[in-house]
Amino acid sequence: MTIISNTSCHKIRSRYLVTLLFVVMFLHGCGGRPVAPVVYQPPSPNYSEPSLPKVGSQQPTAPKDHYAGPAAPLYRKAKTFMAQENYRQAELAMERALRIEPKNGYYWYTLAEIKFADKQYGKMRQLCLKSKSLAGRDTNLIQLNDRLINNAQ
Repeated sequence: MTIISNTSCHKIRSRYLVTLLFVVMFLHGCGGRPVAPVVYQPPSPNYSEPSLPKVGSQQPTAPKDHYAGPAAPLYRKAKTFMAQENYRQAELAMERALRIEPKNGYYWYTLAEIKFADKQYGKMRQLCLKSKSLAGRDTNLIQLNDRLINNAQ
């Protein structure tokens, strides 16, 4: 029979106590934090659901209202640079627009158009995929991206 001395028993208890203290402190950080309540706000009376193109309709075109946000002047500037075949300046303007509105799939599509015009097909494809990921149920934007990808092949 082994007799444990009082000091070694104290050391064992101290180790368990320190371990227990660390576990409790670690698990305390896992506790839930209160979440702010979500308040429903009805749509404004001026809101109208965007219309979807009819099946078998004409070629898709980018609707004007997607280019009416706070970055619209940069979009227009990029389109002007594209018309002048100044693709670097067009790219810079669209990148600035995307810093302002990063979730605008139409801006990503426009940047893809710039890359297509500049014959950078790999980057164009990546930008089209990014645009499509932001499209949600916007079939018009999806069709625009698909058509641009198909034109590059």
